[in-house]
Amino acid sequence: NRVAWVNAKEATNWVNTTGKVSVRDGGRLGPAPQFNAQATAEFKKLGDSDRQDAFTCSTWVFVPGDYEGRAVVLSRMEEEEPGKRRGWDIQWEHRHYSIHLISDWPNDAIRLRTRNQSAGRGSWQHLTLTYDGSSRPEGVRLYVDGNAVEIEVDRVRQLSGSIRTRQPF
Repeated sequence: NRVAWVNAKEATNWVNTTGKVSVRDGGRLGPAPQFNAQATAEFKKLGDSDRQDAFTCSTWVFVPGDYEGRAVVLSRMEEEEPGKRRGWDIQWEHRHYSIHLISDWPNDAIRLRTRNQSAGRGSWQHLTLTYDGSSRPEGVRLYVDGNAVEIEVDRVRQLSGSIRTRQPF
C-alpha cells in the first residue's frame, strides 16, 4: 500500500503504508486517507530532530464522532524494549491532545496535555506543534485551528538526554 502527500513546494511524494488505509470523501482538500488503529505511513526523513533542535509539525486531524479512547496522531517514537521508549509524539486521548518528548520513559521525558477538551470529534481540526529546542515544557506550544491552547505539564517534566530515534516518522 502507498499513500501520496504533498509538501509545501507542492511536490507529490509517495510513501509506504502498513495496515488498513482507505480513502474517505470529505477531506479538507478533497479525498483523504483514513487509517485504522494499526495502520501507519512512514515518512523516513521527516521529524528527525533531537531535544536541542527547534521544530514545528502540522497536520489535519479527523476523529470520528463516536470515537473514545486514545490514538497516535503524529509520532517519531521507538520502543527498544517493552516500556522503554525514545522519541516524540502527539496523541489524541479522550478529547485531549497530549505531547511526549522522551529520552528514557518516564525518568527523562516531558509529557504535556491540553488543559481543556480541545480535541474535537466529528469534524476536521488543524493541529500545529512547535518546540523551541530548550528541553523545557515551557518551550512547547500547541495550536488547534490556529489558536494557542492551554497545556499543562504532567509530573514527567525533566528532559536531558537525546530524543533522536532511528524509527521513521
